[in-house]
Amino acid sequence: MGTAKFVVYNKSSSKVDSLYFMPSDSKTRRYLNLEPREEQWYNLSMAGQSTDGAYGLIFKKGDENVSKVFGYFSNGAAMEKYTVVEIMDDTLIFKPKY
Repeated sequence: MGTAKFVVYNKSSSKVDSLYFMPSDSKTRRYLNLEPREEQWYNLSMAGQSTDGAYGLIFKKGDENVSKVFGYFSNGAAMEKYTVVEIMDDTLIFKPKY
């Protein structure tokens, strides 16, 4: 199977800690930590995914736990080339790029 790709921008005023995307295997899961104004790429292995579903994003920001379901994959494959994720102080913005 392929890989879903994300570029994550921390546009908030707080550090983002322990960020990861779902679906992911806890054994191979990778975590990101981002300072304010930092950006990083995240490659999510779609191995083992053979159905349709949605992505999930989970992270800590300050003393807040954040989780959000977004996007869509089909037959275990990403439909977009990559997705831009912008973390703001009060919202999350997802911009798929095809």
